[in-house]
Parts: sequence; structure tokens; C-alpha cells
Amino acid sequence: MALDSQTMHEPPPTENSLFSLRKVIKDEFQKLPNFPTQAIELAPPELADEVLDLYYSGHAKIAQHFYDSCWPKNRPGKNDFWSFMMNQAKQRQFWPEIEKMNHLKSRNHNNTKYL
Repeated sequence: MALDSQTMHEPPPTENSLFSLRKVIKDEFQKLPNFPTQAIELAPPELADEVLDLYYSGHAKIAQHFYDSCWPKNRPGKNDFWSFMMNQAKQRQFWPEIEKMNHLKSRNHNNTKYL
């Protein structure tokens, strides 16, 4: 089975849709534990869902900016969660094709903060 990157690539989301989702995610951050014990607890799942959806539709740069704009300034773990999320993503079958679709060089996201 192969990935059809042309079918996967979608138009970028509107700023209005990102604005609405950003508000939801920021509200969800308020519900998280102050002292998470696992990387998965560092951010709401909606943030990872949207970032990965953006990657899988060919919008890695928008994904990074969205991630940055959602993360509360005073909340630690931003780089840790990014690494956790990218490590999970790169284990997927089609990750090399997703990197190509986003014009990214294959890299070890373990040691990469951002794009």
C-alpha cells in the first residue's frame, strides 16, 4: 500500500477555523494537571490531533505556528511534548512520505525542537 500525497494534500485551514480551535485548546490546557507525570499529559489531545492533521495534509509550517500559538507561555514541557508527538508520528508507516509532502528532510525528531 502506498500513500497518495496528492489526495492527502488539502487547502490550508482558514485563520477563523484555527482561531476557534486555538481557543478550545487554550481552554483545555486549563484542565490539565499542573505537574504531569507523563509526556502525554503535557498538552490536550486536541493540540496533537490538529498538529498531526496539518502535517498529514501538507501544512507542516502552519502546524508549527499553530503549536506555538496554542502553548501557554508559563507552561513548561513545550519542547518535550513536541518531541513526544514527533516521535509517535515518525513511527507511522507513511511518515517518510509525509516528510516529503511537507518538503522536509528526513531527520531525527528526537533531537529537533521544531522544523
